[in-house]
Amino acid sequence: MLDDIDRMTRIAAELSDRELHERLMSWFVGESYRQASNREQMAKCEQYYDQHQTDQERRRAIEARGQTVVQYDMITPQIDWLLGTERRMRIDEKIMPRDTLDEATSADAEAKTHLLKWIDDTNRTGYQRSAAWDDAMKAGQGWLEVFAYRDHHGKWCVGKQAVPWKHCLYDSLGLEKTGTEKMRFFFRLKTVDLDIAISHFPSKRRELMMVANSATGLQDLRSWMSVPGSMFNLESMMGRLDNMPDTAMPTDLFNARQRVMLVECWSLEPYREQTDNPALDAPIRFRPAVTIMTEFDIIWRGWSPYKHDRIPFVPYWAFADKTTGLPYSLIKRLIPRQDALNKVMSRALHDISTDQLHIEEGA
Repeated sequence: MLDDIDRMTRIAAELSDRELHERLMSWFVGESYRQASNREQMAKCEQYYDQHQTDQERRRAIEARGQTVVQYDMITPQIDWLLGTERRMRIDEKIMPRDTLDEATSADAEAKTHLLKWIDDTNRTGYQRSAAWDDAMKAGQGWLEVFAYRDHHGKWCVGKQAVPWKHCLYDSLGLEKTGTEKMRFFFRLKTVDLDIAISHFPSKRRELMMVANSATGLQDLRSWMSVPGSMFNLESMMGRLDNMPDTAMPTDLFNARQRVMLVECWSLEPYREQTDNPALDAPIRFRPAVTIMTEFDIIWRGWSPYKHDRIPFVPYWAFADKTTGLPYSLIKRLIPRQDALNKVMSRALHDISTDQLHIEEGA
């Protein structure tokens, strides 16, 4: 097994950084355009929950006739009920002995229960799960990352953290609701200060400075997001809506500091495992590889540090479209009724305010 992994490592090393970057970039761009319309719908669902239910053109038309934009929200109560139900149903895990119930196995199970409780308490796992559930209920899908990190004492710890869906791009041809085992790749965007990125990768200072940018206004951010044909055509990635640019732009990119957008890619690389019986075909296995890159260069590449050989992101689903397999939320079903109610009530208020009644004496 180890010999095969070493051989795979040598073969992968022969793939140049440029070839690897081009392959991963093609995956990123292709998948972002495949999910573009669905991610736009997911962003629209979030905006409806946040009371951005009227587009700019209709808002200007209503205000031009001296009328205030009116919204009768029927979405928020239903979504808030689902969010509150999840929070009220939080429970702590309890490990039970699987085979025997003797004193030793019971003590071992109790120790594991205390360990999981400590991990959840230190990571505030309940709140992280609720954040991922929040994304699933509002947009259709949320993500929870399970990772290892070093604490301030230098010891390894287990971490759990919710990742916004807009920062994640997954293999839509391989993802199942049960997990991420069949995904070929998973991308996660990270916007980092330039000095912090250089501290992590001092040998890549030139590559990082080449893509550094600051966005102090909307126009600066649009120039960063709308380079034709580049990896960071983020209109499709972020689900930005053209009719509501002020509310759909990712606010974490607004910053006067020099920032670098990094892409963390987890890809499953195949290798053939040797068997003792030459008559049997050697099975094909997959091992996750990790690549950190910018729009133009590979910053770092290596194998996954985890022994479980899985992509360490857990999906939270609301609903999946049977035709496309892409996620959507309950809000998508409510948007037509919400639009109809807003238009009817807005028109009724307008008619009440403008209609006049003429009464003639003696008529």
